[in-house]
Amino acid sequence: MFSYPRIQVPPHAPVGPPRSPARRECFPRGATLLLHTDGLSEARDERGEFFDPAAWLAGRAFPCPDALLTALSEAVRRHTGGTLADDMALLAVRRP
Repeated sequence: MFSYPRIQVPPHAPVGPPRSPARRECFPRGATLLLHTDGLSEARDERGEFFDPAAWLAGRAFPCPDALLTALSEAVRRHTGGTLADDMALLAVRRP
């Protein structure tokens, strides 16, 4: 059996991370949504420069989410010389 110390919390105290205001965005047909962890945006090259996913994605089009994830993963590996200092999770979803 586990025993935890009792913590006094004031009534109605916020629990968890601070909330950001919710925002709605348009997700039109044929659009692709890319979600990623900081392992992508904080991937560094040998000079310590961060990978810039927005700059890399600018002007590019991919036939499907899988092609996007493959190309992006390869670009990050080239940028870092093949070694990631942090884990990286990527998820791409296309609206039909």
